[in-house]
Amino acid sequence: MLTLVTPPVREPISTAEAFTHLRAEPIVNVDTGHDAQGGDFANTTDPLTVTGAKTNYPSAQFLPGRLYKLDSELLEVTAVSGNDVTFARGVCDTTPASHADGTDLYRFMDADDEVRRLVVAARQTVERWCWRSLLTQTWRLTLDRFPPIDSAVNAGEELQTIFLPRPPVQSVSSVVYVDPDGNQQTLDPSKYQLELASEPARLRPAYAESWPSTRPVPGAVQVTYVAGYGDDPSDVPETIRQAIKLMTGELYWNREVMQTIQVREAPIGIKALLDVARDERVLAFL
Repeated sequence: MLTLVTPPVREPISTAEAFTHLRAEPIVNVDTGHDAQGGDFANTTDPLTVTGAKTNYPSAQFLPGRLYKLDSELLEVTAVSGNDVTFARGVCDTTPASHADGTDLYRFMDADDEVRRLVVAARQTVERWCWRSLLTQTWRLTLDRFPPIDSAVNAGEELQTIFLPRPPVQSVSSVVYVDPDGNQQTLDPSKYQLELASEPARLRPAYAESWPSTRPVPGAVQVTYVAGYGDDPSDVPETIRQAIKLMTGELYWNREVMQTIQVREAPIGIKALLDVARDERVLAFL
């Protein structure tokens, strides 16, 4: 069983990129009730991290992917850490500007939230179609036992090998198992080796080692690992990013599958872009 432990904190394309691709204009419909203060926006720094923004602007409801407006400039939240908020400046073809204290801070409510959800849906669909992890995320693979010395889990082609789905894998966080006495143990990392050159990544005992014995209970082995191309959207292959843009557009402009009497299908361009990322060796572990 494969379980998502920690989802990615960002998306491969930003809300602003999605609006630009859609050629749609976000609509400002809510005044947050806050004005720029303390010189927070009196600069053109990009990206800009505003210390204590969640405390100083509590009604702004900052979340990654949301769009805000100061004068004629649009800003997108790219990260929230504690009370600190990081913005991308001058998004949607606007220009970064220095804003005086007292400038009204507006939030795009309905439109940007809808597009943000469509981007998430498109990314999840692409990840499922290609059976990959795009931006950094954590997974847990649960097995009933370690592969015995005379067989392999899932494949039967390599002895004592555990194949980790949803590549590319970055690292293994832990290997936890239930020993014959029923106690949970964490395997010393020196006892196993991770091979990242192949996809899917392979986890196997270190040289001259073997997997420990486990109690015959369901879920006796849990491998937690980090996967994804990286932390930044630019780490994701451009073909995949373009496919997500196309899929977001398809979801946005065709909200219903049935258009009069014609059933719509995803454009062939999306499939062509994603075929580059679909690998039969990876899909074998669906």
